[in-house]
Amino acid sequence: CRFVSQFLRSLINAILLTTGGWSSFLYRACVKPSAMTLFSVIVTEKSHIIALSQLTVVFALGLFSKFLGKSSGVTRFLISFNLVVIGLMLGQTKKGFDSIKEYKEAFESRGINPQLLNQSRSGQSIMMSMLLSLLPFGSIISKKINKSKGSYANIKEVDPYLAEVDRKTPKGIKALNSNIGRGRRAQWLTFEILRGDHIKEKSSVPVLVYIHGGAWIVGDKMFALRPTLEYLAATQNVVIVTINYRLAPEAEYPAQLIDSKRAIAWVKQNISKYGGNPKQVAVAGESAGGHLAAMVALTGNDERYQPDEDPEADTSVDLCIDIYGVHDFLAGEGEHIGKVGRQKSGLTILAENLLLRDSVKINESRFSEASPTSIMKQELDKDEQSGKEVPPILIIHGDKDVLASELDSKRFYSSLKEFRYATNSPVKDIFVNISGGHHGFGYVKSPRAVSTAHAIAAFMNHHFYGIRTPNSRM
Repeated sequence: CRFVSQFLRSLINAILLTTGGWSSFLYRACVKPSAMTLFSVIVTEKSHIIALSQLTVVFALGLFSKFLGKSSGVTRFLISFNLVVIGLMLGQTKKGFDSIKEYKEAFESRGINPQLLNQSRSGQSIMMSMLLSLLPFGSIISKKINKSKGSYANIKEVDPYLAEVDRKTPKGIKALNSNIGRGRRAQWLTFEILRGDHIKEKSSVPVLVYIHGGAWIVGDKMFALRPTLEYLAATQNVVIVTINYRLAPEAEYPAQLIDSKRAIAWVKQNISKYGGNPKQVAVAGESAGGHLAAMVALTGNDERYQPDEDPEADTSVDLCIDIYGVHDFLAGEGEHIGKVGRQKSGLTILAENLLLRDSVKINESRFSEASPTSIMKQELDKDEQSGKEVPPILIIHGDKDVLASELDSKRFYSSLKEFRYATNSPVKDIFVNISGGHHGFGYVKSPRAVSTAHAIAAFMNHHFYGIRTPNSRM
């Protein structure tokens, strides 16, 4: 019995030390997110599950404390420490619920009815959806989503060289590419359509073309903000088209932008077969996809970026939703992915080496032309206004983002406001600062994913339908 007691003490002490380390790791992730960006997304979006697990640990510590003998002081310390972590996690969960208030306040400040964010075809309240998003298993919604896949262009026709490289690539390398999020090159010009069961082929509802993120070098349409988009498709009057595009470094910019426009041209010519309205097309994206969405919005029908096979195609959009996107490749030290060098951000280094494959010092104009903020500034600096039309833009960015600078999004928003003022435009763009939001929120099922879906729907409903939303229930 004595041996068993000592063994149990040793085992429990080992578990407690491990638990203490885990708690410390979680604490660092909350307090110093820059040190562990990707993990911080899980901490903030799934904080309620972590809090529950820590509560279980506290219960176990109390239950087995009688076996610890002289280690009771350590037990009390670990219980206290874990209680602090539980408090931190519950605070993060509350911030997730508060995101709907932040959206409503931002919308109301720009003259948009905040009650639009409450609307849903499912008849399920937004608060109930947020609560369901906390469950570790199951879906937020019970509605069926219809999915259709296809290609908006032929890779052999668009990029014969890339198609040939793909054909000669060994299967093992293709499998590796798929595992790291690059997929097969032959599938880089494909799409998937998401629509709720309530959307019929004879319907005519707004369309959202969604461009995935991934630093322009990885990512796939199958993973782009999936919980957010599936919830949006199931509960709102919208047809969603998620697209793939050619990735860097194999495809040099502006191939990614041109492919996005190819997809929009395809949507306008074909989406009516799926219940979408080709005259009501919005574009959206997160991170690198946010950059491309903004570029699509600012360069509608610009001949420099039109598809070669159809230069007269309509590639303009009516709305843009830019989620923690990138807007300035010339940003200085300390912005975007940290301090790299004395005058360049990590993002500029990435753009030089992989995306544009050029030097800022030698060819700064290329980087400027690929930067939404610079495009707006150039438009403002012209002696005479060109009559450029810029659709309404909703910008969403978390204040804890350390990959794409929140300051960068604020600058882009400021340039938009200056442009609207200079052109006497009645259009009111919206910037939403998400408290506690990290780069990547929306990729996992959470209250923020729900509120973001409602914000996207409200923005589209306001501009396409006005105050009300047809066939929707509060």
